[in-house]
Amino acid sequence: TGLYNRQKFDHELSQLLAKSEEPKTSNCLMICDIDHFKNINDTYGHLVGDSILTEFANVLKNKMPNSSLIARWGGEEFTIILSETDLTNAAAQAYELKKYISGQRFEGSSFTISIGLTDVRSDDTVKSILERADTALFKAKNNGRNAVYFSDNNCNISVYPST
Repeated sequence: TGLYNRQKFDHELSQLLAKSEEPKTSNCLMICDIDHFKNINDTYGHLVGDSILTEFANVLKNKMPNSSLIARWGGEEFTIILSETDLTNAAAQAYELKKYISGQRFEGSSFTISIGLTDVRSDDTVKSILERADTALFKAKNNGRNAVYFSDNNCNISVYPST
């Protein structure tokens, strides 16, 4: 996909957390998952699936701010660190990305994405922030997919419904 791997992402997130104790620094973490990706592989084959992952990675590079750090987290999951971005702006970016993807065709196929989002807090660890974002993603996927959810003080709240 041409993106960073999970090891590089974890390192960069650790570095960001070390700096996040500075006042007035807003950062967010987004986890994107391609909905029903197994069906794409089963229907069109793994070569098409691989091509879709690469195309999706290119969309992320083009649609996310240049200051973002984008990585392939694993399988069809991608993580994005939105530096100097508050939760309101991150939610708007996540929604626009979700909306854009649902209107595109990739390799003759269309798909949707689910997104889990959280803000970076001064007391976060790599594990705590990833757990919050992953919990929000899990909630989005369990509530119909094609949605953006964020975790705020361990309470998952839908940012934008799956419409």
